[in-house]
Amino acid sequence: EEAKLVLGGEVALWSEQADPTVLDSRIWPRASAMAEAMWSGNRDEKGMKRYAEATDRFNEWRGRMVSRGIRAEPIQPLWCARNPGMCDTVNSS
Repeated sequence: EEAKLVLGGEVALWSEQADPTVLDSRIWPRASAMAEAMWSGNRDEKGMKRYAEATDRFNEWRGRMVSRGIRAEPIQPLWCARNPGMCDTVNSS
Protein backbone atom coordinates (compact mmCIF):
# COMPACT_ATOMS: atom_id res chain seq x y z
CA GLU A 1 0.00 0.00 0.00
CA GLU A 2 2.78 2.42 0.85
CA ALA A 3 4.81 1.74 -2.31
CA LYS A 4 2.81 4.39 -4.15
CA LEU A 5 4.14 6.97 -1.67
CA VAL A 6 7.80 6.36 -2.58
CA LEU A 7 9.20 9.03 -4.89
CA GLY A 8 12.72 7.67 -5.29
CA GLY A 9 15.74 6.20 -3.61
CA GLU A 10 19.31 7.08 -2.74
CA VAL A 11 22.54 5.10 -2.72
CA ALA A 12 25.27 6.24 -0.36
CA LEU A 13 28.99 5.59 -0.54
CA TRP A 14 30.84 6.78 2.55
CA SER A 15 33.90 8.81 1.65
CA GLU A 16 35.74 7.38 4.67
CA GLN A 17 35.74 4.02 2.87
CA ALA A 18 36.34 5.14 -0.72
CA ASP A 19 38.47 7.40 -2.84
CA PRO A 20 38.39 8.31 -6.54
CA THR A 21 40.19 5.09 -7.51
CA VAL A 22 37.27 2.93 -6.34
CA LEU A 23 34.33 5.29 -6.86
CA ASP A 24 32.99 3.88 -10.13
CA SER A 25 33.85 0.29 -9.31
CA ARG A 26 31.78 0.39 -6.12
CA ILE A 27 28.95 2.83 -6.70
CA TRP A 28 27.57 1.54 -10.01
CA PRO A 29 27.09 -2.13 -9.02
CA ARG A 30 25.53 -1.03 -5.73
CA ALA A 31 23.34 1.56 -7.40
CA SER A 32 22.21 -1.13 -9.85
CA ALA A 33 21.20 -3.39 -6.97
CA MET A 34 19.28 -0.55 -5.32
CA ALA A 35 17.56 0.28 -8.60
CA GLU A 36 16.49 -3.36 -8.96
CA ALA A 37 15.01 -3.37 -5.47
CA MET A 38 13.32 0.00 -5.89
CA TRP A 39 11.94 -0.80 -9.34
CA SER A 40 10.96 -4.45 -8.97
CA GLY A 41 10.84 -5.06 -5.24
CA ASN A 42 12.82 -7.75 -3.48
CA ARG A 43 10.03 -10.35 -3.40
CA ASP A 44 8.09 -12.08 -6.14
CA GLU A 45 4.32 -12.50 -6.32
CA LYS A 46 4.57 -15.51 -3.94
CA GLY A 47 6.51 -13.51 -1.36
CA MET A 48 9.83 -15.27 -2.07
CA LYS A 49 13.09 -13.28 -2.21
CA ARG A 50 14.05 -12.48 -5.81
CA TYR A 51 17.83 -12.31 -5.43
CA ALA A 52 18.57 -15.45 -7.47
CA GLU A 53 16.88 -14.21 -10.63
CA ALA A 54 18.36 -10.75 -10.17
CA THR A 55 21.90 -12.09 -9.74
CA ASP A 56 22.10 -13.33 -13.32
CA ARG A 57 20.91 -9.92 -14.56
CA PHE A 58 23.50 -8.18 -12.36
CA ASN A 59 26.30 -10.33 -13.77
CA GLU A 60 25.20 -9.41 -17.29
CA TRP A 61 24.87 -5.73 -16.35
CA ARG A 62 28.31 -5.75 -14.76
CA GLY A 63 29.73 -7.15 -18.00
CA ARG A 64 28.14 -4.29 -19.94
CA MET A 65 29.58 -1.75 -17.49
CA VAL A 66 33.06 -3.24 -17.88
CA SER A 67 32.73 -3.21 -21.68
CA ARG A 68 31.92 0.51 -21.42
CA GLY A 69 35.06 1.22 -19.41
CA ILE A 70 33.59 1.20 -15.89
CA ARG A 71 35.77 -1.02 -13.73
CA ALA A 72 32.80 -2.41 -11.80
CA GLU A 73 33.48 -4.85 -8.97
CA PRO A 74 32.37 -8.44 -9.61
CA ILE A 75 28.95 -9.38 -8.27
CA GLN A 76 29.96 -12.99 -7.59
CA PRO A 77 33.08 -15.11 -8.08
CA LEU A 78 33.86 -15.57 -11.78
CA TRP A 79 32.91 -19.26 -11.66
CA CYS A 80 29.38 -18.32 -10.58
CA ALA A 81 29.04 -15.74 -13.35
CA ARG A 82 30.14 -18.34 -15.91
CA ASN A 83 27.72 -20.93 -14.50
CA PRO A 84 24.41 -19.08 -13.98
CA GLY A 85 22.22 -20.51 -11.23
CA MET A 86 24.91 -22.77 -9.78
CA CYS A 87 25.73 -20.47 -6.86
CA ASP A 88 22.14 -19.59 -5.95
CA THR A 89 21.02 -20.69 -2.53
CA VAL A 90 17.32 -20.20 -3.04
CA ASN A 91 15.28 -21.95 -0.40
CA SER A 92 12.08 -23.35 -1.90
CA SER A 93 10.21 -23.26 1.39
